[in-house]
Amino acid sequence: MSVSDIDKQIEALQKQKEEMLKSEKTAAIRQVKQLINDYKISMGSIRNVIYVGFDSKGKGIKADLKNVKAKE
Repeated sequence: MSVSDIDKQIEALQKQKEEMLKSEKTAAIRQVKQLINDYKISMGSIRNVIYVGFDSKGKGIKADLKNVKAKE
């Protein structure tokens, strides 16, 4: 096995990794969209969880992430 063979393997693995990441992201987006539809989640309901206040233009003033639970 030569260095060029290893370089080819690394390149092939990097391409495979990129394809797998793209596939996983697509599946995650599909799942999120399904959850949004199932639970009828709106931008307003998301903003009420993430922000504690809004300015006059409706932008969130302060992020409050203690109410956002990460999937374990």
